[in-house]
Amino acid sequence: MPGNMDESPCNSHFGAVAEEIDETQSILRLNDDCLSSVLSHLSIMDLMIMEKVCLRFKSVVQMLYKTEHFALRFDLLGEADERDQNVFYTRQEIQDILCRVAPRINTVKAMYQALMSQDEDVECILTKCVNLENLYLHGMSGHSISKSTLKLFSKTFVNLRVAYLTNMNLNDDIMMECLLGATQLKTLNISCNSSIRGKFLPELQNIQEIELGFCKNIQASYFTQFLSRNPGLKSLSLMRCSFINSSHLAAIANLQNLQSLAIHNWYRMHNPANIYLLGDLPCLRHLNISFWHDFNIDPLLEKLAQRNTLESLEIIRETSFEPEINIPTFFSRLKVIKFFKWCNLTDEMLLNLPSKNTLQELHFQHCNIIPVDGIIALIQNCPELRLLSIYGLYKTNTNNLIKGILPILPERLKPLEVVVNKELFSPPEILSLVNNNPKLRMKYKIRLNPLWYSQITNIN
Repeated sequence: MPGNMDESPCNSHFGAVAEEIDETQSILRLNDDCLSSVLSHLSIMDLMIMEKVCLRFKSVVQMLYKTEHFALRFDLLGEADERDQNVFYTRQEIQDILCRVAPRINTVKAMYQALMSQDEDVECILTKCVNLENLYLHGMSGHSISKSTLKLFSKTFVNLRVAYLTNMNLNDDIMMECLLGATQLKTLNISCNSSIRGKFLPELQNIQEIELGFCKNIQASYFTQFLSRNPGLKSLSLMRCSFINSSHLAAIANLQNLQSLAIHNWYRMHNPANIYLLGDLPCLRHLNISFWHDFNIDPLLEKLAQRNTLESLEIIRETSFEPEINIPTFFSRLKVIKFFKWCNLTDEMLLNLPSKNTLQELHFQHCNIIPVDGIIALIQNCPELRLLSIYGLYKTNTNNLIKGILPILPERLKPLEVVVNKELFSPPEILSLVNNNPKLRMKYKIRLNPLWYSQITNIN
């Protein structure tokens, strides 16, 4: 009978070792269906290791190769621990993966820094993975896409639904070639490609999500045509897009299905108050706003509060001027609030934040100083809060904040995850205080050139 331990090839393979295993707890007691379900949670690299355990494991893993869809990831430098900071995938490793599961790979995520041969590796991936639906590529290390790679991009885009090509030295000719025949595309992110002028934008139709952040040379007329041809747009990111003018803002305000918007106030407009038109968006759920100079965002927030559809609000300060800001208490559905580069956060401001009954995530990133007492009181008043991100707070004593949080954790029903800078947090000093605390999970952010990566550790 398949899955019976006595008849399984694993039994004879392990020999005497199997006799020492508690049969009531051994994974070998599982039938093939259950074992397949367990192994399906492993990465491709881990499955390749599982193949070598025994004949039965090899058989189950090979069945997974034929039935599961896989995401191929080359974007996790140093993911496991600090010893693996310089992890790169060799050509042989890539080929070993592709020969097993290439037809079942529907998602590829890659940072060029994680690929040793870069163009050659990308060409190998695009050639073998013929059923790709989602492609995420970042960083070209200062060189341009080769003609052979471009040809493969064009072929791949025919079936793509999601394409992220950030910081890839793209230009209009490359994009025109890639998008030729891309009728299935719904999501496009081409942020940080300053050579793009947007000639291809009017050709795009039925796009639901687009990110153009830091594409500073896009021509206004091309973007105008794009908006008119994509009235069903649901997500739009225009950070550092200086070409935006008042007519664009009026057109954006008429996007009845827009749910997510990332903007800043430094656009080409005669009257900065035109940005307040965006407060009329009927379905907006996520707003990311960055502002320069003495721009007053209160009127925009007040208009949005009247509609009360926002679930996520991120406010980024990019100027030495730091005005008072009031988030209206009419917001009752906010789940995520993010402050970036703010320095004048006070206890009173934190206690007056809205949506205390729905707030799940609270982020203070690079805010230098935050009031410890205000944060602790806010945690007490937010029963649904599950994530507190406080990395980049170089003038705040993170250890004292953690000490202040610990006494209020027992009364909370849900555990709290706290994100901190590893270099600013000294676990040995307070380890005895957090040891065996099931309601505190520490997540460390480590600055690693050229990217951030996360090391997740439970302190217990």
